[in-house]
Amino acid sequence: MNDNYYQLGGDSIKAIQISSKLRNLGLEIKVKDILTYDCIEEIAASVIESQEVKVISQEQSRGIIEKTPITEWFFEQQFSNENFYNQYVLLEYTKTLDVNKIELAVNKLIEHHDGLRINYDKKNNKLYYKNEHSKEGSAFKYLDLSQWFYDEECKDVKKLIHKTDINFDIENSLLFNVTMFNLGNERQALLFTAHHLIVDGISWRIILNDFITILNHLSNWEEVKLPMKTHSFKEWAEALQEYSKKDFKEEKTYWNSILDKKFVYPIDFNGEDIVKTSSVLSYELGENITDSLIKKANEIYNIEFNEVLIMALAITINKLTNNEDIVIELERHGRESINDFIDVSRTVGWFTSMYPAYFNVQSSEIDTNIKSIKEQLRSVPEKGFNYSILKFLNKELKEVDNKYIRFNYLGDFDNIINEEMLSKVSIEFGLESSEENSLTALIDIAAMIVNKNLNISFTYSNARFHEDTIQNFINSYAETLRLILDNCENKDFKEFTPSDFDAVDISQDDLDALFD
Repeated sequence: MNDNYYQLGGDSIKAIQISSKLRNLGLEIKVKDILTYDCIEEIAASVIESQEVKVISQEQSRGIIEKTPITEWFFEQQFSNENFYNQYVLLEYTKTLDVNKIELAVNKLIEHHDGLRINYDKKNNKLYYKNEHSKEGSAFKYLDLSQWFYDEECKDVKKLIHKTDINFDIENSLLFNVTMFNLGNERQALLFTAHHLIVDGISWRIILNDFITILNHLSNWEEVKLPMKTHSFKEWAEALQEYSKKDFKEEKTYWNSILDKKFVYPIDFNGEDIVKTSSVLSYELGENITDSLIKKANEIYNIEFNEVLIMALAITINKLTNNEDIVIELERHGRESINDFIDVSRTVGWFTSMYPAYFNVQSSEIDTNIKSIKEQLRSVPEKGFNYSILKFLNKELKEVDNKYIRFNYLGDFDNIINEEMLSKVSIEFGLESSEENSLTALIDIAAMIVNKNLNISFTYSNARFHEDTIQNFINSYAETLRLILDNCENKDFKEFTPSDFDAVDISQDDLDALFD
Protein backbone atom coordinates (compact mmCIF):
# COMPACT_ATOMS: atom_id res chain seq x y z
CA MET A 1 0.00 0.00 0.00
CA ASN A 2 2.99 2.29 0.40
CA ASP A 3 4.12 1.75 -3.19
CA ASN A 4 4.31 4.78 -5.47
CA TYR A 5 1.71 4.89 -8.27
CA TYR A 6 4.12 6.35 -10.84
CA GLN A 7 6.99 4.06 -9.90
CA LEU A 8 4.67 1.11 -10.57
CA GLY A 9 4.23 2.45 -14.11
CA GLY A 10 1.08 4.50 -13.48
CA ASP A 11 0.13 7.32 -15.84
CA SER A 12 -2.90 9.37 -16.91
CA ILE A 13 -4.12 6.68 -19.32
CA LYS A 14 -4.13 4.02 -16.60
CA ALA A 15 -5.81 6.49 -14.23
CA ILE A 16 -8.72 6.79 -16.69
CA GLN A 17 -9.00 2.99 -16.83
CA ILE A 18 -8.90 2.65 -13.03
CA SER A 19 -11.61 5.30 -12.58
CA SER A 20 -13.78 3.57 -15.18
CA LYS A 21 -13.45 0.09 -13.64
CA LEU A 22 -14.19 1.35 -10.12
CA ARG A 23 -17.29 3.13 -11.37
CA ASN A 24 -18.63 -0.17 -12.65
CA LEU A 25 -18.26 -1.51 -9.10
CA GLY A 26 -20.31 1.36 -7.63
CA LEU A 27 -17.19 3.19 -6.45
CA GLU A 28 -15.87 6.58 -7.47
CA ILE A 29 -12.51 8.29 -7.74
CA LYS A 30 -11.55 11.28 -9.84
CA VAL A 31 -8.73 10.85 -12.33
CA LYS A 32 -7.05 13.95 -10.93
CA ASP A 33 -7.03 12.37 -7.43
CA ILE A 34 -5.21 9.32 -8.75
CA LEU A 35 -2.64 11.58 -10.43
CA THR A 36 -2.29 13.92 -7.45
CA TYR A 37 -1.40 11.34 -4.82
CA ASP A 38 1.85 9.37 -5.06
CA CYS A 39 1.06 6.66 -2.55
CA ILE A 40 -1.34 3.78 -3.35
CA GLU A 41 -2.72 4.03 0.20
CA GLU A 42 -3.61 7.71 -0.33
CA ILE A 43 -5.21 6.92 -3.68
CA ALA A 44 -7.25 4.11 -2.10
CA ALA A 45 -8.37 6.48 0.69
CA SER A 46 -9.81 8.79 -2.01
CA VAL A 47 -12.18 6.10 -3.29
CA ILE A 48 -15.76 6.66 -2.17
CA GLU A 49 -19.07 4.93 -2.75
CA SER A 50 -20.98 6.61 -5.56
CA GLN A 51 -23.27 9.19 -3.93
CA GLU A 52 -25.33 9.97 -6.97
CA VAL A 53 -26.29 7.80 -9.89
CA LYS A 54 -25.40 9.38 -13.20
CA VAL A 55 -28.13 8.67 -15.69
CA ILE A 56 -26.31 7.73 -18.88
CA SER A 57 -28.43 6.40 -21.71
CA GLN A 58 -27.67 2.83 -22.75
CA GLU A 59 -29.73 3.18 -25.93
CA GLN A 60 -28.10 3.47 -29.35
CA SER A 61 -26.76 6.98 -29.98
CA ARG A 62 -28.35 8.73 -32.94
CA GLY A 63 -28.05 11.84 -35.06
CA ILE A 64 -25.44 14.41 -36.02
CA ILE A 65 -22.28 14.91 -33.96
CA GLU A 66 -21.00 18.44 -33.43
CA LYS A 67 -17.48 19.33 -34.57
CA THR A 68 -14.59 18.53 -32.24
CA PRO A 69 -11.05 19.94 -32.38
CA ILE A 70 -9.36 16.75 -33.58
CA THR A 71 -11.91 15.99 -36.31
CA GLU A 72 -11.54 19.59 -37.50
CA TRP A 73 -7.77 19.08 -37.53
CA PHE A 74 -8.24 15.95 -39.66
CA PHE A 75 -10.31 17.65 -42.35
CA GLU A 76 -8.05 20.72 -42.38
CA GLN A 77 -5.19 18.44 -43.50
CA GLN A 78 -7.00 18.03 -46.84
CA PHE A 79 -5.57 14.58 -47.37
CA SER A 80 -5.47 13.25 -50.92
CA ASN A 81 -7.35 10.18 -49.69
CA GLU A 82 -9.34 10.85 -46.52
CA ASN A 83 -10.73 7.32 -46.59
CA PHE A 84 -7.33 5.76 -45.92
CA TYR A 85 -6.08 6.99 -42.55
CA ASN A 86 -6.37 3.92 -40.35
CA GLN A 87 -5.11 2.74 -37.00
CA TYR A 88 -4.46 -0.95 -36.48
CA VAL A 89 -3.67 -3.40 -33.71
CA LEU A 90 -2.12 -6.77 -34.63
CA LEU A 91 -2.28 -9.60 -32.09
CA GLU A 92 -0.36 -12.84 -32.60
CA TYR A 93 -0.99 -15.74 -30.24
CA THR A 94 -0.50 -19.50 -29.97
CA LYS A 95 -3.96 -20.51 -28.80
CA THR A 96 -6.43 -21.64 -31.49
CA LEU A 97 -9.68 -19.67 -31.34
CA ASP A 98 -13.06 -20.54 -32.81
CA VAL A 99 -13.76 -18.51 -35.98
CA ASN A 100 -17.51 -18.33 -35.34
CA LYS A 101 -17.01 -17.03 -31.80
CA ILE A 102 -14.61 -14.35 -33.10
CA GLU A 103 -17.21 -13.18 -35.61
CA LEU A 104 -19.92 -13.09 -32.92
CA ALA A 105 -17.59 -11.07 -30.66
CA VAL A 106 -16.89 -8.56 -33.44
CA ASN A 107 -20.61 -8.08 -34.11
CA LYS A 108 -21.25 -7.62 -30.39
CA LEU A 109 -18.56 -4.90 -30.25
CA ILE A 110 -20.27 -3.00 -33.07
CA GLU A 111 -23.65 -3.39 -31.41
CA HIS A 112 -22.35 -2.13 -28.03
CA HIS A 113 -19.99 0.70 -29.00
CA ASP A 114 -21.82 3.52 -30.77
CA GLY A 115 -18.53 5.05 -31.93
CA LEU A 116 -17.90 2.08 -34.22
CA ARG A 117 -21.02 3.02 -36.22
CA ILE A 118 -19.95 6.57 -37.05
CA ASN A 119 -19.76 7.96 -40.60
CA TYR A 120 -19.11 11.37 -42.17
CA ASP A 121 -21.79 13.58 -43.72
CA LYS A 122 -19.86 15.57 -46.32
CA LYS A 123 -22.76 17.94 -47.02
CA ASN A 124 -22.99 19.08 -43.38
CA ASN A 125 -19.28 18.54 -42.72
CA LYS A 126 -20.11 16.59 -39.57
CA LEU A 127 -19.95 13.04 -38.26
CA TYR A 128 -23.14 11.10 -37.54
CA TYR A 129 -24.29 7.68 -36.33
CA LYS A 130 -25.29 5.18 -38.99
CA ASN A 131 -26.94 2.49 -36.91
CA GLU A 132 -27.74 0.24 -39.87
CA HIS A 133 -24.13 -0.92 -39.48
CA SER A 134 -25.11 -2.94 -36.40
CA LYS A 135 -27.11 -5.28 -38.65
CA GLU A 136 -24.71 -5.60 -41.58
CA GLY A 137 -22.30 -8.19 -40.17
CA SER A 138 -19.56 -7.28 -42.65
CA ALA A 139 -16.80 -6.34 -40.21
CA PHE A 140 -15.12 -9.75 -40.01
CA LYS A 141 -12.83 -11.58 -42.44
CA TYR A 142 -11.01 -14.91 -42.24
CA LEU A 143 -7.86 -15.52 -44.30
CA ASP A 144 -6.02 -18.82 -44.44
CA LEU A 145 -2.32 -18.16 -44.97
CA SER A 146 -1.17 -21.56 -43.75
CA GLN A 147 0.07 -22.50 -47.22
CA TRP A 148 2.53 -19.61 -47.21
CA PHE A 149 5.90 -19.60 -45.48
CA TYR A 150 5.27 -17.69 -42.27
CA ASP A 151 8.61 -15.90 -42.10
CA GLU A 152 8.24 -14.58 -45.63
CA GLU A 153 4.57 -13.79 -45.86
CA CYS A 154 3.35 -13.06 -42.36
CA LYS A 155 6.19 -11.38 -40.52
CA ASP A 156 5.61 -7.93 -42.03
CA VAL A 157 2.43 -6.30 -40.72
CA LYS A 158 2.17 -4.21 -43.90
CA LYS A 159 1.93 -7.41 -45.96
CA LEU A 160 -0.85 -8.66 -43.69
CA ILE A 161 -2.70 -5.35 -44.01
CA HIS A 162 -2.35 -5.51 -47.79
CA LYS A 163 -3.81 -9.03 -47.85
CA THR A 164 -6.95 -7.87 -46.00
CA ASP A 165 -7.78 -5.47 -48.84
CA ILE A 166 -9.85 -3.23 -46.56
CA ASN A 167 -11.22 -0.12 -48.26
CA PHE A 168 -13.10 2.15 -45.91
CA ASP A 169 -15.43 4.88 -47.17
CA ILE A 170 -15.89 7.48 -44.42
CA GLU A 171 -19.25 8.56 -45.87
CA ASN A 172 -20.86 5.14 -46.24
CA SER A 173 -19.06 2.05 -45.04
CA LEU A 174 -18.51 0.55 -41.63
CA LEU A 175 -15.15 1.97 -40.48
CA PHE A 176 -14.12 -1.01 -38.34
CA ASN A 177 -12.82 -4.45 -39.32
CA VAL A 178 -11.31 -7.51 -37.66
CA THR A 179 -9.42 -10.01 -39.83
CA MET A 180 -8.42 -13.41 -38.50
CA PHE A 181 -5.39 -15.11 -40.04
CA ASN A 182 -4.53 -18.78 -39.95
CA LEU A 183 -0.73 -18.66 -40.05
CA GLY A 184 -0.16 -22.42 -39.93
CA ASN A 185 1.67 -24.44 -37.27
CA GLU A 186 -1.22 -23.76 -34.85
CA ARG A 187 -0.59 -20.04 -34.99
CA GLN A 188 -3.24 -17.39 -35.50
CA ALA A 189 -3.33 -13.61 -35.64
CA LEU A 190 -6.04 -10.99 -35.31
CA LEU A 191 -5.76 -7.67 -37.12
CA PHE A 192 -8.07 -4.96 -35.78
CA THR A 193 -8.39 -2.01 -38.17
CA ALA A 194 -10.42 1.20 -37.83
CA HIS A 195 -10.43 4.58 -39.49
CA HIS A 196 -8.75 7.05 -37.13
CA LEU A 197 -11.90 9.21 -37.15
CA ILE A 198 -13.57 6.72 -34.81
CA VAL A 199 -10.75 5.48 -32.52
CA ASP A 200 -7.67 6.49 -30.53
CA GLY A 201 -5.20 4.76 -28.21
CA ILE A 202 -7.61 4.52 -25.26
CA SER A 203 -10.39 3.33 -27.57
CA TRP A 204 -8.25 0.34 -28.55
CA ARG A 205 -7.78 -0.59 -24.90
CA ILE A 206 -11.56 -0.49 -24.41
CA ILE A 207 -12.21 -2.50 -27.61
CA LEU A 208 -9.61 -5.18 -26.82
CA ASN A 209 -10.72 -5.56 -23.21
CA ASP A 210 -14.36 -5.93 -24.26
CA PHE A 211 -13.40 -8.32 -27.06
CA ILE A 212 -11.70 -10.65 -24.56
CA THR A 213 -14.63 -10.32 -22.14
CA ILE A 214 -17.08 -11.32 -24.90
CA LEU A 215 -14.93 -14.30 -25.92
CA ASN A 216 -14.80 -15.47 -22.30
CA HIS A 217 -18.61 -15.30 -22.00
CA LEU A 218 -19.09 -17.13 -25.32
CA SER A 219 -16.54 -19.83 -24.41
CA ASN A 220 -18.32 -20.45 -21.10
CA TRP A 221 -21.78 -20.40 -22.78
CA GLU A 222 -22.74 -17.39 -20.68
CA GLU A 223 -24.85 -14.37 -21.51
CA VAL A 224 -22.62 -11.62 -22.89
CA LYS A 225 -22.48 -8.73 -20.42
CA LEU A 226 -20.26 -5.69 -20.90
CA PRO A 227 -19.75 -2.75 -18.52
CA MET A 228 -22.21 0.12 -18.83
CA LYS A 229 -21.58 2.68 -21.54
CA THR A 230 -20.32 6.12 -20.56
CA HIS A 231 -21.41 9.34 -22.28
CA SER A 232 -21.44 9.18 -26.06
CA PHE A 233 -19.02 10.93 -28.38
CA LYS A 234 -21.99 13.07 -29.43
CA GLU A 235 -22.57 14.20 -25.82
CA TRP A 236 -18.84 14.92 -25.47
CA ALA A 237 -18.91 17.05 -28.63
CA GLU A 238 -21.92 18.99 -27.33
CA ALA A 239 -20.18 19.54 -23.99
CA LEU A 240 -17.11 20.85 -25.86
CA GLN A 241 -19.27 23.34 -27.72
CA GLU A 242 -20.46 24.71 -24.40
CA TYR A 243 -16.95 24.59 -22.92
CA SER A 244 -15.61 26.57 -25.89
CA LYS A 245 -17.71 29.60 -24.83
CA LYS A 246 -15.51 30.18 -21.76
CA ASP A 247 -13.19 33.15 -21.49
CA PHE A 248 -9.78 32.08 -22.79
CA LYS A 249 -8.33 35.58 -23.13
CA GLU A 250 -5.12 34.90 -21.19
CA GLU A 251 -4.55 31.57 -22.87
CA LYS A 252 -5.10 33.10 -26.30
CA THR A 253 -2.20 35.47 -25.64
CA TYR A 254 -0.08 32.58 -24.34
CA TRP A 255 -0.64 30.36 -27.37
CA ASN A 256 -0.18 33.13 -29.91
CA SER A 257 3.16 33.97 -28.28
CA ILE A 258 4.29 30.37 -28.90
CA LEU A 259 3.06 30.45 -32.48
CA ASP A 260 5.21 33.56 -32.94
CA LYS A 261 8.36 31.58 -32.07
CA LYS A 262 10.67 31.25 -35.06
CA PHE A 263 12.02 27.81 -34.20
CA VAL A 264 12.49 25.61 -37.27
CA TYR A 265 14.24 22.25 -37.09
CA PRO A 266 16.86 22.06 -39.89
CA ILE A 267 16.15 19.71 -42.80
CA ASP A 268 18.47 18.13 -45.38
CA PHE A 269 16.16 18.51 -48.40
CA ASN A 270 13.02 20.45 -49.25
CA GLY A 271 11.09 17.76 -51.09
CA GLU A 272 7.43 16.79 -50.89
CA ASP A 273 6.79 15.04 -47.60
CA ILE A 274 4.04 12.54 -48.37
CA VAL A 275 3.57 9.02 -47.06
CA LYS A 276 5.12 7.53 -50.22
CA THR A 277 8.44 9.18 -49.26
CA SER A 278 8.28 8.16 -45.60
CA SER A 279 10.48 5.78 -43.64
CA VAL A 280 10.34 4.57 -40.05
CA LEU A 281 13.34 3.98 -37.82
CA SER A 282 12.88 2.46 -34.39
CA TYR A 283 14.68 2.26 -31.09
CA GLU A 284 14.03 -0.10 -28.19
CA LEU A 285 14.97 0.52 -24.60
CA GLY A 286 15.25 -2.75 -22.68
CA GLU A 287 13.09 -3.80 -19.75
CA ASN A 288 15.65 -3.14 -17.01
CA ILE A 289 16.56 0.36 -18.17
CA THR A 290 12.91 1.26 -18.83
CA ASP A 291 11.85 0.07 -15.38
CA SER A 292 14.77 1.88 -13.69
CA LEU A 293 14.03 5.10 -15.56
CA ILE A 294 10.35 5.00 -14.55
CA LYS A 295 11.16 4.39 -10.88
CA LYS A 296 14.29 6.48 -10.34
CA ALA A 297 13.09 9.59 -12.21
CA ASN A 298 9.96 9.67 -10.10
CA GLU A 299 11.81 8.86 -6.88
CA ILE A 300 14.39 11.65 -7.33
CA TYR A 301 12.53 14.33 -9.31
CA ASN A 302 8.84 13.47 -8.78
CA ILE A 303 8.25 13.25 -12.54
CA GLU A 304 6.12 10.97 -14.68
CA PHE A 305 7.65 8.77 -17.36
CA ASN A 306 5.93 10.77 -20.09
CA GLU A 307 7.68 13.89 -18.75
CA VAL A 308 11.05 12.10 -18.80
CA LEU A 309 10.61 11.27 -22.48
CA ILE A 310 9.64 14.85 -23.34
CA MET A 311 12.57 16.26 -21.36
CA ALA A 312 15.01 14.00 -23.17
CA LEU A 313 13.56 15.15 -26.50
CA ALA A 314 13.90 18.85 -25.69
CA ILE A 315 17.49 18.36 -24.48
CA THR A 316 18.33 16.32 -27.61
CA ILE A 317 16.98 18.98 -29.96
CA ASN A 318 18.92 21.63 -28.03
CA LYS A 319 22.12 19.59 -28.46
CA LEU A 320 21.63 18.99 -32.18
CA THR A 321 20.58 22.52 -33.15
CA ASN A 322 22.31 24.71 -30.54
CA ASN A 323 18.97 26.48 -30.16
CA GLU A 324 17.91 27.51 -26.67
CA ASP A 325 14.32 28.17 -27.73
CA ILE A 326 12.57 24.99 -28.86
CA VAL A 327 9.01 24.16 -29.91
CA ILE A 328 7.73 20.58 -29.96
CA GLU A 329 4.19 19.46 -30.78
CA LEU A 330 2.85 17.26 -27.99
CA GLU A 331 -0.05 14.85 -28.26
CA ARG A 332 -2.30 13.79 -25.35
CA HIS A 333 -5.25 11.47 -24.90
CA GLY A 334 -7.59 14.49 -24.74
CA ARG A 335 -10.09 12.94 -22.33
CA GLU A 336 -9.82 15.78 -19.85
CA SER A 337 -12.35 16.61 -17.16
CA ILE A 338 -14.20 19.58 -18.69
CA ASN A 339 -17.08 19.51 -16.20
CA ASP A 340 -18.33 17.49 -13.23
CA PHE A 341 -20.83 15.51 -15.27
CA ILE A 342 -19.43 14.26 -18.56
CA ASP A 343 -17.71 10.86 -18.38
CA VAL A 344 -16.07 9.36 -21.48
CA SER A 345 -13.77 6.88 -19.75
CA ARG A 346 -15.37 3.94 -21.62
CA THR A 347 -16.33 5.74 -24.81
CA VAL A 348 -14.88 4.71 -28.17
CA GLY A 349 -13.94 7.70 -30.30
CA TRP A 350 -11.12 10.05 -31.32
CA PHE A 351 -10.45 12.42 -28.41
CA THR A 352 -6.79 13.32 -29.02
CA SER A 353 -5.54 16.84 -28.26
CA MET A 354 -2.35 18.36 -29.70
CA TYR A 355 -0.51 21.55 -28.84
CA PRO A 356 2.84 23.28 -29.46
CA ALA A 357 4.99 23.27 -26.30
CA TYR A 358 7.76 25.84 -25.88
CA PHE A 359 10.94 25.04 -23.94
CA ASN A 360 13.89 27.22 -23.08
CA VAL A 361 16.97 25.02 -22.63
CA GLN A 362 19.94 27.08 -21.47
CA SER A 363 22.13 24.81 -19.38
CA SER A 364 24.55 22.05 -20.27
CA GLU A 365 23.94 20.47 -16.85
CA ILE A 366 21.47 17.57 -16.98
CA ASP A 367 20.23 18.16 -13.42
CA THR A 368 19.44 21.82 -14.12
CA ASN A 369 17.67 20.93 -17.37
CA ILE A 370 15.51 18.26 -15.74
CA LYS A 371 14.27 20.69 -13.08
CA SER A 372 13.82 23.54 -15.53
CA ILE A 373 11.90 21.54 -18.15
CA LYS A 374 9.78 19.90 -15.45
CA GLU A 375 8.61 23.37 -14.36
CA GLN A 376 8.07 24.53 -17.94
CA LEU A 377 5.97 21.44 -18.72
CA ARG A 378 3.83 21.91 -15.62
CA SER A 379 3.25 25.58 -16.36
CA VAL A 380 1.46 24.76 -19.63
CA PRO A 381 -2.13 25.86 -18.98
CA GLU A 382 -4.66 23.03 -18.67
CA LYS A 383 -2.09 20.56 -20.07
CA GLY A 384 -2.47 22.18 -23.47
CA PHE A 385 -6.11 21.12 -23.87
CA ASN A 386 -7.49 24.57 -24.66
CA TYR A 387 -5.10 25.15 -27.56
CA SER A 388 -7.17 22.86 -29.79
CA ILE A 389 -10.37 24.52 -28.60
CA LEU A 390 -9.07 27.96 -29.52
CA LYS A 391 -7.53 26.88 -32.82
CA PHE A 392 -10.02 24.44 -34.28
CA LEU A 393 -13.38 25.32 -32.70
CA ASN A 394 -13.12 29.04 -31.96
CA LYS A 395 -10.66 29.85 -34.80
CA GLU A 396 -9.01 32.47 -32.59
CA LEU A 397 -5.31 31.66 -33.04
CA LYS A 398 -2.80 32.67 -35.68
CA GLU A 399 -2.29 30.49 -38.73
CA VAL A 400 1.19 29.01 -39.09
CA ASP A 401 2.39 26.60 -41.76
CA ASN A 402 5.42 25.35 -39.84
CA LYS A 403 5.54 21.59 -39.19
CA TYR A 404 6.96 20.60 -35.84
CA ILE A 405 8.57 17.49 -34.45
CA ARG A 406 5.64 15.72 -32.77
CA PHE A 407 5.81 13.45 -29.73
CA ASN A 408 3.16 11.07 -28.42
CA TYR A 409 3.53 8.67 -25.50
CA LEU A 410 0.86 6.03 -26.00
CA GLY A 411 1.41 4.45 -22.60
CA ASP A 412 1.80 0.85 -21.49
CA PHE A 413 0.27 -1.71 -23.85
CA ASP A 414 1.15 -4.63 -21.58
CA ASN A 415 -1.58 -6.29 -19.53
CA ILE A 416 -4.41 -5.07 -21.77
CA ILE A 417 -4.83 -8.59 -23.12
CA ASN A 418 -5.74 -11.50 -20.85
CA GLU A 419 -3.07 -14.09 -21.65
CA GLU A 420 -5.26 -16.86 -20.26
CA MET A 421 -7.47 -16.28 -23.28
CA LEU A 422 -4.69 -15.53 -25.80
CA SER A 423 -1.48 -17.20 -24.68
CA LYS A 424 1.93 -15.77 -25.63
CA VAL A 425 0.51 -12.59 -27.12
CA SER A 426 2.62 -10.22 -29.17
CA ILE A 427 1.05 -6.88 -29.99
CA GLU A 428 1.79 -4.28 -32.63
CA PHE A 429 0.08 -0.91 -32.95
CA GLY A 430 0.35 1.66 -35.73
CA LEU A 431 -1.10 4.03 -38.32
CA GLU A 432 -1.50 3.29 -42.03
CA SER A 433 -2.20 6.15 -44.42
CA SER A 434 -2.55 6.48 -48.21
CA GLU A 435 0.76 6.92 -50.02
CA GLU A 436 -0.42 10.25 -51.45
CA ASN A 437 -1.47 11.67 -48.08
CA SER A 438 0.78 14.29 -46.54
CA LEU A 439 2.85 13.61 -43.44
CA THR A 440 1.47 15.77 -40.64
CA ALA A 441 4.69 16.24 -38.67
CA LEU A 442 8.31 16.91 -39.59
CA ILE A 443 9.34 13.89 -37.48
CA ASP A 444 6.54 11.92 -35.84
CA ILE A 445 7.76 10.19 -32.68
CA ALA A 446 5.55 7.60 -30.97
CA ALA A 447 6.59 5.78 -27.80
CA MET A 448 4.89 2.89 -26.04
CA ILE A 449 5.74 0.08 -23.65
CA VAL A 450 5.27 -3.36 -25.20
CA ASN A 451 6.45 -6.59 -23.56
CA LYS A 452 8.03 -4.39 -20.83
CA ASN A 453 10.36 -2.71 -23.34
CA LEU A 454 10.04 0.92 -24.45
CA ASN A 455 9.51 0.99 -28.22
CA ILE A 456 10.02 4.37 -29.93
CA SER A 457 9.31 4.89 -33.64
CA PHE A 458 10.52 7.86 -35.68
CA THR A 459 8.55 8.50 -38.89
CA TYR A 460 10.10 10.96 -41.34
CA SER A 461 10.26 11.80 -45.05
CA ASN A 462 13.21 10.76 -47.20
CA ALA A 463 12.45 13.94 -49.15
CA ARG A 464 13.34 15.96 -46.04
CA PHE A 465 16.03 13.95 -44.21
CA HIS A 466 18.94 11.60 -44.84
CA GLU A 467 18.53 8.33 -42.97
CA ASP A 468 21.86 9.08 -41.22
CA THR A 469 20.42 12.35 -39.90
CA ILE A 470 17.50 10.56 -38.25
CA GLN A 471 19.73 7.79 -36.94
CA ASN A 472 21.99 10.41 -35.38
CA PHE A 473 18.89 11.99 -33.82
CA ILE A 474 17.86 8.61 -32.37
CA ASN A 475 21.35 7.91 -31.03
CA SER A 476 21.46 11.32 -29.35
CA TYR A 477 18.00 10.79 -27.85
CA ALA A 478 18.98 7.37 -26.49
CA GLU A 479 22.14 8.87 -25.00
CA THR A 480 20.12 11.61 -23.30
CA LEU A 481 17.75 9.04 -21.75
CA ARG A 482 20.75 7.19 -20.34
CA LEU A 483 22.25 10.44 -19.02
CA ILE A 484 18.99 11.17 -17.20
CA LEU A 485 19.02 7.67 -15.68
CA ASP A 486 22.69 7.94 -14.68
CA ASN A 487 22.00 11.29 -13.07
CA CYS A 488 19.09 9.84 -11.07
CA GLU A 489 21.05 6.78 -9.96
CA ASN A 490 23.93 8.92 -8.75
CA LYS A 491 21.68 10.80 -6.33
CA ASP A 492 20.59 9.56 -2.94
CA PHE A 493 18.26 12.46 -2.11
CA LYS A 494 15.09 13.92 -3.60
CA GLU A 495 15.32 17.02 -5.82
CA PHE A 496 12.39 19.41 -5.31
CA THR A 497 11.05 22.10 -7.65
CA PRO A 498 8.41 24.82 -7.10
CA SER A 499 5.58 22.74 -8.62
CA ASP A 500 6.03 20.23 -5.78
CA PHE A 501 4.77 22.93 -3.40
CA ASP A 502 1.56 24.24 -4.97
CA ALA A 503 0.49 26.16 -1.87
CA VAL A 504 3.77 28.06 -1.56
CA ASP A 505 5.21 30.72 -3.83
CA ILE A 506 8.89 29.80 -3.87
CA SER A 507 11.66 29.99 -6.44
CA GLN A 508 14.05 27.21 -7.50
CA ASP A 509 16.99 29.13 -5.99
CA ASP A 510 15.21 29.41 -2.64
CA LEU A 511 14.37 25.71 -2.70
CA ASP A 512 17.94 24.74 -3.50
CA ALA A 513 19.14 26.89 -0.59
CA LEU A 514 16.65 25.27 1.80
CA PHE A 515 17.74 21.72 0.93
CA ASP A 516 21.44 22.45 0.47
